[in-house]
Order: sequence, then C-alpha cells, then structure tokens
Amino acid sequence: MTAEFGNGSQYQAILFTHNPAKSEIYPEVLDDWIKATAEGRVIEENWSTGGTTKKIKPGDRAYLMRLGVKNRGIFASGWVTSDVYPCDHWDGSEGSANYADIRWDTFLHPDDALPIDLLKTEFPHIYWTPQSSGMTISFEVADSLDSLWDEHVRAVRTPRRRQPVEATVVKRQGQQTDVALRKQIENLAQDRLMDHFVARGWDVEDMRIGNSFDARATRGNEVLYLESKGTVTAGEKVIVTRGEVKFAFEHPGRCVMGIVSGIELLDRQTVDPDSGSLTLYNWNPSADDLDPRHFDFYPPDTARFPDQPD
Repeated sequence: MTAEFGNGSQYQAILFTHNPAKSEIYPEVLDDWIKATAEGRVIEENWSTGGTTKKIKPGDRAYLMRLGVKNRGIFASGWVTSDVYPCDHWDGSEGSANYADIRWDTFLHPDDALPIDLLKTEFPHIYWTPQSSGMTISFEVADSLDSLWDEHVRAVRTPRRRQPVEATVVKRQGQQTDVALRKQIENLAQDRLMDHFVARGWDVEDMRIGNSFDARATRGNEVLYLESKGTVTAGEKVIVTRGEVKFAFEHPGRCVMGIVSGIELLDRQTVDPDSGSLTLYNWNPSADDLDPRHFDFYPPDTARFPDQPD
C-alpha cells in the first residue's frame, strides 16, 4: 500500500492519544471534523507528541487513540506533515509542549472507535495504552493496522470517501485554537468572580500568576482566596490541580470557588462574553468531592457560598 500523504510504500504509524479526562474536544468542533472527513475533506490539526521529538517524521501514518475512559479505541487517522516542534502547552499553562502537524482524513464519533480489545487481539505485541502520544508502530504492522481500520470505518460509515492530497482542506489553528478558547473561558470566569466581590465592597487583587489561587479579596480584617473555573458544561465537575487542592487544605474556611458554567461559543473560536452562570462554593475539598486525576472536583450543594450572584 502506498501512503496517500506518505513518502513511500513502507511507512511507520504513530499512535497519538486523547484522554477526555485531561482535555476536551468541544462537541461542536468534533461534529465538524466528523462531518468534514465523511464528505472527503481533510482536517489540518496539530497534535501533541508527548515527549517524542525525533522519531516522528512527515509521511508517518497517524492514529488517534481514545484513552482514560471505558470506550477506548482508535477514532481518527491521518498523515503527519511536519517534524516535531515546540509551542504553547495545550493545557493553557505557561509551559510548552511538542506538536506535529497532521492531515486527518477520518474522524469517527468516539462511540464508534475501533475497540482496544480488538486491537489487543489482532496485535497482542503492541502496547495499546501508552501514557502519552508518540508511540511508534513499525511498517510491518502499520499496513495491517490500516487494513483493519479501513474495514472498521467502512462498517461504520459506508461508503467511505478518501480523497488525495488535493482534497479540500479545512484549515484550523490546531490545538492552539483550544488553548485560545480555554484562555478566554478562564478569563471570563476570573473576571466574573472578581467583579462579584468588587461589587460587594471587597478589594480584589489578581493573583493567578505564580500562585495556587486566582485572586485575593480583602475587606477590613477579612481575607478570602478566590479560585475561578469556567466550563462549557453544566458545571457538575471541574478540574483542579494538586497545588490548588493543597492550598485549600492549608487555608480551611478561607477559600471560595466560583464556577461559571454553561459558557457558549460564538463561532467555534470566540467565547460569548455574556454567557455562563456564576455559582459560588466554599472551597473546602474533601476526599468525597475529588476524583484523583488532576483532580476532578464535584462541588456539593452543601458547599454553596452564602453570598450568591443575583
């Protein structure tokens, strides 16, 4: 088999990973990708390579593996079109991460993923649960894997339309788009929370840089430490870092979390500044409220802060 975007009849495959517990693909964006590739278009979307920097080359086959949830498996494929390069970290932190540009030719809904159990049966010598992207699959296996993937996609989506490199390309800003959106969401939540306390006579200082809390509110002898979280979901859970949990443990009764839930997007790249609803909680985490990944925090109704927004 000759790779459509590859560099010859023999090519290696690279397993890229996506863990919904660590980062979201916005449902609207994923729907666009599924529809576009079903219509024969190609998605230009970079992806994190983890710690792998030298083994990934243009022409490598790319597969995207869903991990960290019950329904695990491959749900996308494409071709690597660049060497690995550093850029802003996908989690919105101050650090950097490694990326490769990819032309994705197929996206399936994750519920239709090629199951990991089948992959383990067909290729038992391959480690299908890596901690991060960048695992190499040799060309001896890559061709067989591509055949299995083709059969699976045809079963899910018939007929499958695959286009050559001249196909219409849907250009996006890659995971940097998600970084920009997350930063907008974080800023909206931060501003909404700080404005709430300022309107009630508190002096509020932005402290998010270099601290495990986002703002400090003072009023007379009272001091509160504010933690803001923004989400496009209903806000049943939010991700908190170990540093944030540690700080809250060390300052019991003095931390407040503001969750702005239901934030909406205007055009897939811009947050609606008027959307979302702020709810305040006493930020006193207990083991029952935490799911230790980063952590996930499930704010209980019993922790509602008394001074809620009007």
